[in-house]
Amino acid sequence: MAKLSLEGMVFHANHGVYEEENILGGKYTVDIFMEVDILKAAVSDDIQSTVNYEVVYAIVKTAMNKPAKLIETVVERIGLGIKNHYSHLREIDIRVTKHNPP
Repeated sequence: MAKLSLEGMVFHANHGVYEEENILGGKYTVDIFMEVDILKAAVSDDIQSTVNYEVVYAIVKTAMNKPAKLIETVVERIGLGIKNHYSHLREIDIRVTKHNPP
């Protein structure tokens, strides 16, 4: 087992309970940490045997592009998207940082 991470993904998104947050948007940083069995991928050196960061990034980007009032909603969307694509993951930790909240 290993922890693989995709950190420092920066997005401009329209999340928040206040109208101005939905209109103006704000800066967010997303970090994903995944517990992965890496043995097969390490031996085969084949991306099909592990988590493709490009796919994870696309899942995060899709979730960040859909406005929500709560960060919890965004985190749930990201988690479900990753888990639906990579059902074999044992653990997914998601950190969403909202810069300069009102």
